[in-house]
Amino acid sequence: MSSSTNNLFSFLIKFLKILIFIICIIYWVFQSLPIIKIYLDGKQIEQKKIYIANELTLPHLLFCNRFPFTQAGLSSLGQQFNRDFVLSYLRQWLDPSIGVNSPEDSLAIPLNEQDKQQAEQTIAQLLPNGRLKQRLEQLMPQCQEMVSSCVIGSRQMGGYDCCRMVQPWLATSKGGICWPFIGNLSSIQNPMESPRGMQITFQISRNSFLSSSLSVHPGIDIFLIPAEIQNRLLVAIMLGDGHPLNDKKSLRMDIRREHRIFEHYSTFSSSCYSSEHYSSINSEKLIPEASSSILCMFETAVETCSCVPMLLVLWTLQNDLSSNFLRRFNASTICTVGEFERCVRPFLAFDYFENEYIKQTNNNNFSTIINSINKCKKESSVPCKNIYFTTKIQERDLPAEYRNTQDFVSRASFSFETFKVTELFIVPQIDIYQLFRELCLNLWCFAIAYLFWRLIIRNFCHLFNNKLEVNNRIEPKSPMIHPIEIQNNNNSNNNNQLLNGQQNNNNNNTIVSLTSPKGVRQTSTIAGSARQLPPLAIIGE
Repeated sequence: MSSSTNNLFSFLIKFLKILIFIICIIYWVFQSLPIIKIYLDGKQIEQKKIYIANELTLPHLLFCNRFPFTQAGLSSLGQQFNRDFVLSYLRQWLDPSIGVNSPEDSLAIPLNEQDKQQAEQTIAQLLPNGRLKQRLEQLMPQCQEMVSSCVIGSRQMGGYDCCRMVQPWLATSKGGICWPFIGNLSSIQNPMESPRGMQITFQISRNSFLSSSLSVHPGIDIFLIPAEIQNRLLVAIMLGDGHPLNDKKSLRMDIRREHRIFEHYSTFSSSCYSSEHYSSINSEKLIPEASSSILCMFETAVETCSCVPMLLVLWTLQNDLSSNFLRRFNASTICTVGEFERCVRPFLAFDYFENEYIKQTNNNNFSTIINSINKCKKESSVPCKNIYFTTKIQERDLPAEYRNTQDFVSRASFSFETFKVTELFIVPQIDIYQLFRELCLNLWCFAIAYLFWRLIIRNFCHLFNNKLEVNNRIEPKSPMIHPIEIQNNNNSNNNNQLLNGQQNNNNNNTIVSLTSPKGVRQTSTIAGSARQLPPLAIIGE
């Protein structure tokens, strides 16, 4: 085969190597793009696990009065305070959830600008900042004016004993002014006992809420709080969905305990991985995690809106939040209802657990809010665990003795339907470790394929080159003249053989020719000798 053919073949081999390498790289990139897209989308999936608990602690109850005032308290501040537009403004000022949910009574209807201004002036005069807590508690009902009786397990108690387990009022963003009902050790339910659970009956006198514009009490919202969470601020921040209690109705709730574990917010040292021992978790460790994200958004809202939301003020008045938090800001005025709706509320519309934010139509600070969300997500953490209670609700009419009264009467009862605890691990569809693993796996498959291809090509080229060598090989002939060293060795060997042959001829093979002259010996050649003597060699006596 000619040299030009060999060069062409070598060029083709190199070209194929480069082409196959580029094809493998492109294939690896296209194979990895869907995985990278899934990781960047940040989608989450649920992994379910169920185990049976030996016993379960009944949740605490948080009840929120939708009309947290009494006519006696309102009258103590004067007739100008006990007006419809003032009460409506005060309810919206203390309860941020009224602006989110649809109005269910006449006092929850949004006010016009003129009524807002008059209500703000009246409230500023009668509720000065220095005596705000004292005046608010003067307006609120006492516990025994709301709670009539309760049953925990097999123990039935009257209103006085029930109120001994009720804590002072707590401001929340989903229910307004609420009261935590904290059960005792008898609220533990196990499979050996009958599922009595807990029951509480509310009764509010008609004279405490009746007015010209309010003839029916708006009702009470109840929230179930995990017994492991003892911190009040944590309760207010991690509040779930509420259940409304209507007049002359009994609400029965069969509950199931459910743990939601957000592994993308957890670490290997956190308690999120000790799922079955959630009851031993220290709730105090969750306070910075739960409050940091919400308070971070509140901080940005105060700096942007130049006012302090009423919710922060109420937390500070009840010592649920340190007063040092408010001292960091230059803002000294409390946000009005209009300022809260226009500027503050959009900062609180972000759901950290769902990791989503819905842009509102009246939101003019959307870019600022998105930057604040990104900033707060980097600087703070989200609780990696949360407890929910899924409920089956049955609403029934109260007995006849309760329906005949004009007071507001309602009852709530709940117990565990089963001792099976469901754990939902909310994990990313693909995290950074899985992304790295998939990319390395694709790269490893590419590398193996490339190595196999190199071995095949190498063996093929080796066989082809061997075939070329066999076809083009020229067998060398032996030289006519041996090298000097070989000749010297042959001469020395011949001389030794010559001497040995002469001795043998003298002893055994001396033949005297009969026809030769007298005294002349003729030596014949012995068969098998290495070399013949010169033909004219004559040895004389």
